[in-house]
Amino acid sequence: MPIIRDFTLPVSAQLLDLPEISNAKFFIAFISSDSPVIKQPWRADVCTALRYIDTAFSAETTLKVAIVPNIPALIVRFKHIDNKITATRKLIKGEILDKARLISFLT
Repeated sequence: MPIIRDFTLPVSAQLLDLPEISNAKFFIAFISSDSPVIKQPWRADVCTALRYIDTAFSAETTLKVAIVPNIPALIVRFKHIDNKITATRKLIKGEILDKARLISFLT
């Protein structure tokens, strides 16, 4: 799964580059900004969640995740529904750490 680290967030979900096939998914992980001193997210729990995200999206599949500096830790799944790109599910940092929940979220 490609991890996109230089993603520019579009003004609308409709502008996401998501193929119009029925099972296409695109994920955006909103992660707290990196500390200029340690060069990683400044919150320990976010660093832990980011490791889970990196592991989940490092496997060989067609799913993509974009990492966007923002809030502590949130990952959102987007899909086409009725010809519109829609946020269909999200996980917050504690839920990302639950491996079974993360795997279910990806499928």
